[in-house]
Amino acid sequence: MTTVVDDSQVIKLSRDLAKSAALSLAEIVATTIRAGKNIQRDAKEAAPKGGHVRLYAGKITTSTKKTPWSVETEVGPLQSGQGALGEILEFGTARSAPHPHLMPAADKEIPVWLRYVAQALGAGI
Repeated sequence: MTTVVDDSQVIKLSRDLAKSAALSLAEIVATTIRAGKNIQRDAKEAAPKGGHVRLYAGKITTSTKKTPWSVETEVGPLQSGQGALGEILEFGTARSAPHPHLMPAADKEIPVWLRYVAQALGAGI
């Protein structure tokens, strides 16, 4: 007795899942880059600008690193010139009050980013 199994639907499903994963990752990469730019914009707007730190906001940058399976975006001041004052400005010192601008910008954007990532993952299924 011979049993014949038609696995064409399983093969099609596996191809569809692979294709949707690639589409989802592309959307997640785009969303992550956009979130980084939004955080950068908001941090620059909220950064202290007077007196001795007038150039600081211009040092806040975004860099994105992508691999075939991941994406990461880093937002913060370059560690040169006034950019080196980032932690001092954000968190303050014993003699200087904090001027939060990086963390609030991230706190505002992360829930939005998570919502878009969830949509991208849902659309890929």
